[in-house]
Amino acid sequence: MSAYVSDPTDHEATLRSIELLGNEVAPRFRAEVAKRVAAAATAIV
Repeated sequence: MSAYVSDPTDHEATLRSIELLGNEVAPRFRAEVAKRVAAAATAIV
């Protein structure tokens, strides 16, 4: 018998979290980093 029992709901929640990370969080994070890099480059010159 397995020491770890997984609930299908946990798996679905994990998949949803990964989906949100890829579709919502990462693009916003990349955009913010690009904005700050551009601002820093402008400030240096």
